[in-house]
Amino acid sequence: MIQEQLNKGENVHQLARRIFYGNNGKLQASSKEEYLQATACKALIHNLIVCWNYMYMSKKLTQAKQNERKKVFEKIEQMYPVRWL
Repeated sequence: MIQEQLNKGENVHQLARRIFYGNNGKLQASSKEEYLQATACKALIHNLIVCWNYMYMSKKLTQAKQNERKKVFEKIEQMYPVRWL
């Protein structure tokens, strides 16, 4: 259970690294306002990806035939919406 939680945390960090890969992952801003704006944009992109993943998984579940829903649900249960493939 602990390892699963650690993996989820690592997935969050991996996604963040993939979103912000330029400049070796360093923000270069000339002011605090620019830094906060860049950080907010990064968070927005991150949240959009997570939201899209939730919507995708929900769509798969609702589109599954009644006799396949349990199998699809079990697959979704093993997934984490922060994964980035």
